[in-house]
Amino acid sequence: MAERSNAAVLKTVEAKVSGGSNPSLSATKPAPSAGFRFPVKNPDKIPDKKLLQMLPYKLAKVYNGANEWFVHYHYWSISKEKYVRVKVRLEQWKLPPSERQKQLNETCDEINAELRQRNRRSEYHDEKIQRGKSKHADITIVQALIQAAKNKEIAESRAKTYHGLATKLKEFYKKHPAFSKSFPQDVDDRFINTYRRYLKDEKYVGKTINKHLWALQALLAELGLTVDLKKYRVRQIKNETGKYPPLTHEEKEMAFAYFHIKHPGYYLMLLCQYYTCIRPAELHRLKVKNFDLERGTIFVPWLDSKNGLSAHVQLLDPLARALEAAGIKKLPIDWYLFGDKCNPGPIEYHGDYASKTWSINRKRMNMPDSKQAYGLKHTFNRDYVENNKGAIDWEFLRRHNRHATIQQTQDYISELTAYFLDQGKSVIMDYTSGK
Repeated sequence: MAERSNAAVLKTVEAKVSGGSNPSLSATKPAPSAGFRFPVKNPDKIPDKKLLQMLPYKLAKVYNGANEWFVHYHYWSISKEKYVRVKVRLEQWKLPPSERQKQLNETCDEINAELRQRNRRSEYHDEKIQRGKSKHADITIVQALIQAAKNKEIAESRAKTYHGLATKLKEFYKKHPAFSKSFPQDVDDRFINTYRRYLKDEKYVGKTINKHLWALQALLAELGLTVDLKKYRVRQIKNETGKYPPLTHEEKEMAFAYFHIKHPGYYLMLLCQYYTCIRPAELHRLKVKNFDLERGTIFVPWLDSKNGLSAHVQLLDPLARALEAAGIKKLPIDWYLFGDKCNPGPIEYHGDYASKTWSINRKRMNMPDSKQAYGLKHTFNRDYVENNKGAIDWEFLRRHNRHATIQQTQDYISELTAYFLDQGKSVIMDYTSGK
């Protein structure tokens, strides 16, 4: 091949397919399995389509387009669990078409020969061998994390996550020294539950705990260990109700009465948050035409929705009367109902006027810092359940909160209030008389 060194191609193939001489690559990725070996003695006679289905690589092909030309092949990435494409370009660009095609074909043949040779002599590592006899069995989880973070093939964000997990595990081991010498193959229910409980005790939020579990699962996958940690994830919905707790009945009534006098526009917005369970940011993007008083619905377009889905929310009677009294029918339909400074107008809301208005006046009402206007969404759900014991319409609650399933709604409600038994239909022994 003219002016083309074989070393460049071989180095690329060696690094991508077999780990080559790169110690970090070799240490974090097991060699492709011999389970991918050719099913017949002469691999050259196997059609390309069969090779693509049976081997840990896809044979190189030539791409000779109008504006670019290269040879590309795919190799199986254990960490990503999918085929990853690699491009090999010619060192010389300005060549006659015939010479260029010749070099491309030679490069393609050279890569395919190297791919076949490397995988023919590769060693098989199935899960049982990996757990007991593999080269990863003699390094601890922390050592494996640090080693994996040095791998230049992974994204910088993943390397940073690995470093963070390694640091946190070291702190975890100080409180739980029995796990300090844990190897990757030792990760089991006891290890995960103990570590998860430790993170909760350290006041880590669900998002951070799930991130640690994801990083640990990604590391184990790179080492060839299949462990599903999804069942240990923390429900994110706990995060929201904990961060924005419901208002008490006294706080709710005080806030409505206070803002009804001080800021009628903001008062109307608080009523909408309470009766519709629509998020403040979504309310700011709604226009007058989205409120249909005749049909008793509010339309939340997908473009204005947090979850990217369109939805119709019931316009409950108390809110409908308040909107009609505020003169919503007289407003231009293209105006924002809660625009600039939370008042109706043609200008869309921007900035932090609403949050500052609540924060300043919350202090004047002597409410604790934890009570935010966003909590009105949770307050309505709590009030509905407590006021309709034994007659809860779960389908209404699901659609009103725009949840995907009733189970999601029930999990959400369980964070807000108790489960109420119909005591009129149940037998409860009374020992309060002292007899």
